[in-house]
Amino acid sequence: MSECFNSWIREDMDKPLVLENFIRKIMARFCEKWAKKDKLNDIITPYVRENLTMNEKEARKLQVIHGRECWYETVDQGGVKFLMNTDDAICDFGIWHMTGLRCMYAIAMFMYKRDHAHHHMHWYYSKQAWKMAYDRNINPIPDESRWPEFESQTIKPPVQKAKAGKPKKRRTRAADEPRAPNTTFCKR
Repeated sequence: MSECFNSWIREDMDKPLVLENFIRKIMARFCEKWAKKDKLNDIITPYVRENLTMNEKEARKLQVIHGRECWYETVDQGGVKFLMNTDDAICDFGIWHMTGLRCMYAIAMFMYKRDHAHHHMHWYYSKQAWKMAYDRNINPIPDESRWPEFESQTIKPPVQKAKAGKPKKRRTRAADEPRAPNTTFCKR
């Protein structure tokens, strides 16, 4: 999440008024999403609908075997098996339980039962939750010259010792994290 945020504000990181630019970006995003809420004709969010459509195509290639009661098994073309429990919303693949989104294995099971996967999505992905997320206002901040006068003691920032060298702009990768796919590497 922090990486997404950092890439979103990358162009403003060197500017002195990062907060103002950040607030403007959030205001614009909320306004854009708020305008889309009335055009939303589905019971789930556009992101989830796209995810379901993509997984439904893959789910058609799977074989579903009904076990007992709420247990199902899906087998792909390579013979890999995944078990599912509809009562506990558990799939061996793990996506369903972790995110609330239905993976292609769970969607195949719902198709086998002649049921719609979008009826079994977590409430978080519903149209109602999406509307509630963007229902609040983030108002612009007036120029500092128009702020009301307020008397208080001056708070000074903590003393920071400047580090030697040029400041880093790139994140340090973990030892087990792969390199970025578009970078080149020369051995010396």
